[in-house]
Amino acid sequence: MLARGDLTEGHARAVLSLPDDDARRRLARRIAEEGLTVRAAERAAQDGGARRRPRRSAAVDPALAERVRTALEELTGLPVRVAGSSVHIRFGDETRLEELAEALELTGRHAA
Repeated sequence: MLARGDLTEGHARAVLSLPDDDARRRLARRIAEEGLTVRAAERAAQDGGARRRPRRSAAVDPALAERVRTALEELTGLPVRVAGSSVHIRFGDETRLEELAEALELTGRHAA
């Protein structure tokens, strides 16, 4: 079906994520018959028990991650963790969140 152009590569990835051949065939036919988008095919595959692929975190230079962590902790006064492709700032309560917002807003005004 991929070779004939009935499915795109994105559709094929959704189909192949299903655990058994019968479910794969049914979804592939449904995609072709109903003209499902890739996103709709992915949702249908999830509903059909598709295996979830683990997300891979982007490799980040540890020295750069440490620079970001240190700078944010100095700026906000809050604990910061850099993990994978995310920065986590723990604020604890609404008062600390308000302080975080003010620190970021102040920095944004100085940068402009």
